[in-house]
Amino acid sequence: MATWDEVDGALERAWAFEDMAKAAQAAQRIAALCDTLDHHADVSFGWGHLTVRTTTHDAGHTVTEKDHALAEGVNALMEGIAEGFRKHVFVCTHERAEGAQRPSCGRRGSMELMMALKRSAKAMGLEGIRVQKSGCLDRCEEGPSAVVYPEATWWTLPTQVEEAAALAERLR
Repeated sequence: MATWDEVDGALERAWAFEDMAKAAQAAQRIAALCDTLDHHADVSFGWGHLTVRTTTHDAGHTVTEKDHALAEGVNALMEGIAEGFRKHVFVCTHERAEGAQRPSCGRRGSMELMMALKRSAKAMGLEGIRVQKSGCLDRCEEGPSAVVYPEATWWTLPTQVEEAAALAERLR
């Protein structure tokens, strides 16, 4: 994970912007991602700057896998802002241990489904679309899950690669 530092027991990263409005827009997108992941970072911004700081409160304010997953998601969002993505699709590829009480998107073929969706979007010539894996989106019981930003639209992916590929049409 690029350019996150551990500072006083938390992961932290800062970005520079041309103005306050762009920093505020990025902060709003990060807030929506935090709500989606149900893991809330401290986000601060002002004229030309934005800082994100994350730690797991219920683990004694230590850095956990939740913080690393959030940082990865924030990196992807910020990369999308820099590159001008119109839509960003996060597909849960989290894999729980064999015999876990809850189902696992990763054990239901979500990586293959994500790749099919990504290939289809590219083959259709859809510009400004980013499809990538994410950590747990906490919709395990519904089947392999994805969320599309900026709309924050939730998808339960079909189990067949061919059907997942057809979802790319919805990204137009």
